[in-house]
Amino acid sequence: MLRVGIFVMAAGSWVFAVGGLRSATLPRWAGLPLALGSVFGALAAVRDLGYVGVVLWVAFGLAWAWMGLAPIVEVVIGYWGGKRSKTERRSARG
Repeated sequence: MLRVGIFVMAAGSWVFAVGGLRSATLPRWAGLPLALGSVFGALAAVRDLGYVGVVLWVAFGLAWAWMGLAPIVEVVIGYWGGKRSKTERRSARG
């Protein structure tokens, strides 16, 4: 039953990643590693792969850690890169 739950979690995270990429709510540099890591997690849940399975689980965990850092990176890039909102651009023009 544990493997079924873990597989459902991995499949759900894949659906989340693909849905976020399709709706453009996730940046590609954050969503693609999550989608790939979710596939790795699903593979590791289906069969006992020994050390390869351990590497797949680590990749799944790293994908979620990368996803957790995505909002912080977006803020830093926006601040550092000088991104401005549409309202700020309009007020700067006129």
